[in-house]
Amino acid sequence: SSYECEEEWQASDRSSAMKRLVEVSNREPPAVKRQLFLVVRCGRCLQHTRGGFKNDFEISLPKMQWQWLEAVRERSKHATIGKTLRIIVDFYKPMCEKDPAFEKALFSGISYQ
Repeated sequence: SSYECEEEWQASDRSSAMKRLVEVSNREPPAVKRQLFLVVRCGRCLQHTRGGFKNDFEISLPKMQWQWLEAVRERSKHATIGKTLRIIVDFYKPMCEKDPAFEKALFSGISYQ
């Protein structure tokens, strides 16, 4: 379940999970990338509000991924790379919650430390 997945992520290496999500999002076709980064998916959100509760976490990603994230942030006009990363998580989270096989395939091979 997603709750178990969240617990596992809390107790494990968040950097590995984020690295995988960035890899996958970078490999998406252009139409999916537009949907991922440019379409506001939360009908409850208003531009003048901050959205839900957020936590800050330090993560380590390869330099190439930071560069790609900065390019996406700039093109998408996100305020921060943190916002870009939250958008990636928010895009894949419902898919993982609905389809445990998808979640398992998405994160297979990640060694949590």
